[in-house]
Amino acid sequence: MYGRYEEAKKSIVDRNGCAREESELECDRNLLSFPLCCNQFVEKYTYTKDCACINSPRDASCGFEKNVADCDYDTITLDISENDQRDYYCDAVSSTTGWCEKTGSTYIIYDDLCKDEGPTEDIYACCKAKDVWSDALRTREWKQYGRTKYIDMIPSACKKFNDCRTSSDFFGGCCKENNDFHEDCKFCSKSPTNSSEEDTHADSCGYKTKCYHNRINIQEQIECCSDVQGIFGIEFGDGTECKASLDYDLCDGENSLACSETTNGCNKDKPCFPECCSNLNFDFATPETIEKSVVSHCFQEASEKN
Repeated sequence: MYGRYEEAKKSIVDRNGCAREESELECDRNLLSFPLCCNQFVEKYTYTKDCACINSPRDASCGFEKNVADCDYDTITLDISENDQRDYYCDAVSSTTGWCEKTGSTYIIYDDLCKDEGPTEDIYACCKAKDVWSDALRTREWKQYGRTKYIDMIPSACKKFNDCRTSSDFFGGCCKENNDFHEDCKFCSKSPTNSSEEDTHADSCGYKTKCYHNRINIQEQIECCSDVQGIFGIEFGDGTECKASLDYDLCDGENSLACSETTNGCNKDKPCFPECCSNLNFDFATPETIEKSVVSHCFQEASEKN
């Protein structure tokens, strides 16, 4: 059908020497070769409504008629962002949940499931209760003219919370400028006072695995807990692990080279030196402990304090 492709003009030349733009190769009813071109053209040029809808009475994307009783549309071809097609879909799958909630005998318009009215925290609570961000509800996969399409099904009122709804979002700082944004931000802005509250707070607000993993050292935990306080504007209570880390006692354990009691007992003026250094450790916990460890006489022989 076509003889050659002219690189300079980016056009295809047919057997009669007529130049054709690539867009003209799209097979639809406007071509004289239709419908034969649906089978003859390279596949990418046949992704059209006219080709897909040949002998496809069950494809709702080809034309949906809500009042035709004997139509049996394939549900995967229904665009449920359109209310009539959503109603047909819900009847077909016999569902009254998710996209198909009802008020009496009428399906609720899904985009109005949570209205953008009233306090922000009430709107957020509605979006959470309706589980609009779940994998099952957030996106609708369907077929339009045989091609896979995706519809964002999150109600308009809920989209303002898209980037501030998960624990990682909270730890990422989405609540930092507005701790009253919604109920989860309010929770994360409350200081835990004991280990039980700390555990729940860390889990809900996104820092549990970062601040409390098994391989974390005291320096990392101090930095992490300090970051948490800055992100959420809180102060850990006396009964929390983070508080204990933030109030790190450099002389606890009597083996830190930052502890004056330790270095007073083991330095170059003591007869036991340098053997007394063997069980002492360089203390990386804070800039202060690092500085004190560096100036200690045992520094060259001390091991890192984990």
